[in-house]
Amino acid sequence: MKHALVLISLLLIGHAAKTDTSKIVQKCENTFVLSGYGNQIMLFEHKDNSTKFNLLKIYHQGNNAFYDCKRNIIIALQNKKRRLKEGILIYNISNNSQKLYETNSGFNGIIAKYKDGFIYSTSKTKLNKVNNNQFGYIPKNKIFSKSLILNSKNNELWYHYTEDRFFDLNKRSVIKTYPFGMWKISEIINHDLYVYAGDFLKINLINKKATNLWSIDHHMLKQNTKELKLPKARVGLFVNGVYFIITSSKSWDTVTNRNNTKAVKFKKGAIYQIKNQKLSFTTLLPFDDIVYANSPDKKYLYIFTKSRKVIKYHIEKNKIVQIYKLNIHLDQKFELATVGFTDDNFIISFEEDRYRNAYIVLANKNFTHFSKPYNIRMGGIDIATQKSIHTNHMRVNNL
Repeated sequence: MKHALVLISLLLIGHAAKTDTSKIVQKCENTFVLSGYGNQIMLFEHKDNSTKFNLLKIYHQGNNAFYDCKRNIIIALQNKKRRLKEGILIYNISNNSQKLYETNSGFNGIIAKYKDGFIYSTSKTKLNKVNNNQFGYIPKNKIFSKSLILNSKNNELWYHYTEDRFFDLNKRSVIKTYPFGMWKISEIINHDLYVYAGDFLKINLINKKATNLWSIDHHMLKQNTKELKLPKARVGLFVNGVYFIITSSKSWDTVTNRNNTKAVKFKKGAIYQIKNQKLSFTTLLPFDDIVYANSPDKKYLYIFTKSRKVIKYHIEKNKIVQIYKLNIHLDQKFELATVGFTDDNFIISFEEDRYRNAYIVLANKNFTHFSKPYNIRMGGIDIATQKSIHTNHMRVNNL
């Protein structure tokens, strides 16, 4: 009897140990990962049809992190500093191990999940001869005379960019490179990546060729206007291959201080879109303190304001259908920063001066239920979910 009890106890202990490591996540769709300034990566999971959530894991190195449910791993970028080497850092949740896959090109951030891996942008500058047959469209601001770059007499035109790379999580290596210098505002539809890389581009991820999404030739510019650019203080996102621009109270129409030229006058607190290579005005909003926007279902834009309101805009009908108030009891010094989403909830971060003191609050999709604010020591927050790899502070309009 004594031996039987010992055997049962050992079996129970073994079963508990297995459960603690391999079944820490109950439902992948409910997970979200926070990373940013502060050398922390935090994996959370919320309850089904609820704003209640639990902290599952904390890691202390890396940023731009996301959770890969299929492999039960967290992927992050680790910059070189002090005694840390640069590379792609993978935390294995099942056995609590970690491994660094070293790189030597710097990071500009993770762009998108794709197939069995992800695309990230480096900070390593490269040069190639201008070859439109090879690259497709090349942004004009990335083309230079070789004589200017290398201080030589060679006047050939060269393409100047930072390299993008596709890291395969099965092979644990980079298997493709792209010559564009992508930013973290992106959307993948099938094998096409809609992204900003010097211009708004559609990049075929198989043949690596780019198509320009916006041509200023469609605009009647004033005589003293040399080029057309979007206002700087804006929120932007791709939805179904269309780039939406949402202006704020700080949006302005000066193209550049160097030549003091003027662009088309943009209304403040308005939605514009770039579609079929044309920029067009869409609608005026009731508020202009716009700080963030996303579109979980690709049917509506959810536009978040500094004054803690949410405008729900129907894209196809070009109509504001609802305005919600964020009933969140949190000091006003914590300003809305970035917003992620799962199937059930929005994950909203509030930051104090964008440094290492913030709160996150979960809200359901019709903003009738909210979680208690949860304090974290982090700033410049990215929120990664199974539906959205990143939110990143580069998309936030700081008013």
